[in-house]
Amino acid sequence: MAQAPEEIVALPSEESSLLGGVAEDDNSLPSEYDLSDPEKRSFLIICVGVFIVIGMNNAIPMTAMSYFAKDTLKASPAELTALFSANGFAQIIPYCIKPVYGILTDILPIGGYRRKPYILLGLFGMSVCFCWMAACTSAAGMVASLFSLNVCFASTQLIAEALLVDYTNEKNLNEKEASKLQGIAWRWYFIAGAVGSILGAILIEFCSYRTIFVISAVPSVLLFIMCLYAGNIEAPTQITAGRAAEVLSEYGRSVGATFCNKMMLLIVLYNVLFYISPTLGYTNSGMGFYYYSNAMHINKGVLAYLPVLWNFLTAAGMWLYEKYFCDHYGIRQQLLMMLPVMALVQLAGSPLYASGADMPLGLGITYIVIYNAFVAGLQGALSLPTFAMCSMVCPPQIAATMYAILTSVQNQALMVATQTTVGFQEAFGISKNNFDNLWIMCIIFAAIQVIPYVSLVWPDSLGGSLVPEDLDGAVAKFHEEFDNTAENKPLPVSTGDVKK
Repeated sequence: MAQAPEEIVALPSEESSLLGGVAEDDNSLPSEYDLSDPEKRSFLIICVGVFIVIGMNNAIPMTAMSYFAKDTLKASPAELTALFSANGFAQIIPYCIKPVYGILTDILPIGGYRRKPYILLGLFGMSVCFCWMAACTSAAGMVASLFSLNVCFASTQLIAEALLVDYTNEKNLNEKEASKLQGIAWRWYFIAGAVGSILGAILIEFCSYRTIFVISAVPSVLLFIMCLYAGNIEAPTQITAGRAAEVLSEYGRSVGATFCNKMMLLIVLYNVLFYISPTLGYTNSGMGFYYYSNAMHINKGVLAYLPVLWNFLTAAGMWLYEKYFCDHYGIRQQLLMMLPVMALVQLAGSPLYASGADMPLGLGITYIVIYNAFVAGLQGALSLPTFAMCSMVCPPQIAATMYAILTSVQNQALMVATQTTVGFQEAFGISKNNFDNLWIMCIIFAAIQVIPYVSLVWPDSLGGSLVPEDLDGAVAKFHEEFDNTAENKPLPVSTGDVKK
């Protein structure tokens, strides 16, 4: 059936570029140490800049928020739960609806662009929300401002992640390069979080809570200004009103077809097995904090800097992974080497949780630092190949939505891991004052860490490994199958000239 020639939109081609030009022949990655290439410089400023800002803004005001709600606004325990609990309304809902942000940025461009305008809106929203928080006079107002702030955080971070996926697809990065690209962004996120934690601890000694909230708005304002002058990082996209219904229909079929692909289901299953495995690192379980403070009686001034150390060590683990693993081993080999080490490190925590209360204070603190250094570093290193795999199996047409769904699966698995930890605590009678069986939990969790490893060595006669040995080849086949599916008409995600 003939359609009215209201507008003809050029479809993506092999020559079209995420950055608006011709795709390069090589697969070179942007380097944070070389900003001479204007296109890659724009990518780093906008994409990695978002990770840095969110890392800082998650850390700078956190302590001030807790005291402000408790002491200034006189929030009740129920209101504090709604504000700061990981499962609280203001925290979890904005992240549960990440696929909604993905749909918006994938199919509803603003001014012809799918990514940068939404990032600008998110940065502007962060600044407004921090100023709103500074003006709050009730707990209800703070819940509303924090909810809105987390919507800005979640949506802006997702779109930055979508830029990583776009870059991976456009440059056709292999598994090693995709892992390095993820490392560039996430390493700076954790470094920024550590710096933000230190800055927040300093500010709370000299500034009022409301002043700290206003100061927290500064990083997003600065990045907003830098993004305005950074140039475009994608080619223009045009979707007219007449095409909107057709695009949405094609979009839904593409999402459905993606999840019918075996490769996608295997990646999802591996992510579930990996993230559902609980650990007893400092930031993974409240029991770690309670044990260090209540059983080992470590000063809160010392514990206050453990999250800072954790962030730096996570970033260090990512850096070591990029430097010594990416260029020498495929993702499956990397996981086969690191997962057993993670299980052994978890097992090494059992003496700490069995007799740490009887150790001399200096020895106990040293043990805590070394144990958490290995846990944080390995978690940072192990996260990059999982992020890379997810980015490699996101079709360009629906990149943001698919990545949002995959990261939502990871978050849900982490919540299950948290509830698993709670279940074991109750089963073993562990409380904030009774830690007798905590070392047994540590051994059990070490055994659970073996499950993702087993999924990688599963016999071919029973289905084989969840992560293929030749991941690059499997991903290429996945995209070929997706492109050849009749229902998957290319959406106008990256266009050249728009003809009237």
